[in-house]
Amino acid sequence: MNEISAQDAHFEKKRSRRLWLVIGSIVLVVLIVLAFAAYLIITASPPRILSVSFSPENPSPGEKVTVTAHVEGGSFLSSLSVRLCFGTYLSDGGGGGGTMRPMGDNRYQLQIRSSFPDGAEVWFVVSAATDSEGPVLSENYTFQVGEVIRDGASGLMIEHVTQSPQEPTSLDTVIVTARIVSASNITDVELVCMSFTRHGSGGGSGFMDLVSGDNYTAEIMSTRPGGISERGTVHLYRVAAMDETENTAVSEVYSFAIA
Repeated sequence: MNEISAQDAHFEKKRSRRLWLVIGSIVLVVLIVLAFAAYLIITASPPRILSVSFSPENPSPGEKVTVTAHVEGGSFLSSLSVRLCFGTYLSDGGGGGGTMRPMGDNRYQLQIRSSFPDGAEVWFVVSAATDSEGPVLSENYTFQVGEVIRDGASGLMIEHVTQSPQEPTSLDTVIVTARIVSASNITDVELVCMSFTRHGSGGGSGFMDLVSGDNYTAEIMSTRPGGISERGTVHLYRVAAMDETENTAVSEVYSFAIA
């Protein structure tokens, strides 16, 4: 009996060793997989927008416009997201955008919208981000649809644009003020905005109110307390105006980030 018990103990000891060997092997494999995943995340290349094009460059009213972007970055475990955001103004207010579809060879594409009316001006920006970096923004692109009068005889001008506060936080409401002059009656003043985060983007436009003399003002809605802004959100905006002669003026693009 003692001899049998000794054999059982020996076999049990060997089985226990095998079990710990299997467990150790599994743990080692898991650690290797985790280390490899961490390596892929750490070595993910940052997003880079190499080029942006759109076609047609001078669309007619009702004609569709397609944007193509050449973008690099990301890795297997840190996916690259490419988005397009646009704003329209003058004869067609609004905005929108969406995720651009991968077309292969690091190229992404999206149709801005089915069509735009005569006299509209469209401003768009492409953004790129990974799970850990971004957003990175492209240059600003603008195209006009049909006939848009600019620098007409009425002398319509956007002379001065300011924002307050200059360095907003997520708790601030940003107020934009613009001084606009013309020899003709001003009929339309719009604030066109875009916002970008690592996880999305949005755009749109709204009318500015005449507050005194030649000064117009409006709030950037998404920076209101309780709004969608978060730390690191990048906001772009510009002012567009039209007078009774249908002469138009558009400011440069201004930007700020939520601290």
